[in-house]
Amino acid sequence: MLIELSRQLERRAEVAGTGCLVVAAFQHARYFTPLTAARYEQLAGRVAFVAALGEAMPSRPLPGVRGATLDHDDPIRDEWDIAIIGPRAVAALAARDLGDTGPDARRRFAFAVTYDVNLVARMVSSIMCRVVPRE
Repeated sequence: MLIELSRQLERRAEVAGTGCLVVAAFQHARYFTPLTAARYEQLAGRVAFVAALGEAMPSRPLPGVRGATLDHDDPIRDEWDIAIIGPRAVAALAARDLGDTGPDARRRFAFAVTYDVNLVARMVSSIMCRVVPRE
């Protein structure tokens, strides 16, 4: 379900276009899969700003995508987050890993989706402050 919710937000951002920002936290770079990377590279060509964070994430994971590595003790290291904000789209998914082991598809998360502009703006700010400044 979280994969589909994430994709729905990515599609909303893509439709919103050049005025939209997309920021996401993936826990670890290994969850930034080749399929996800392809979507984010496409997003980077259609929106104003795209960032992807995770433990071991490079500062430039893809052309047009800003990155940042999350320290192991960073509070959002245990989250799967995506937020989009722009004049025509405001939404966020925040999901906290419940610590299950085993196959990825069977891991559980507590999550919330919001369209409240103030909450989304705070989430975007919290994620963006971790992004490495452009060199």
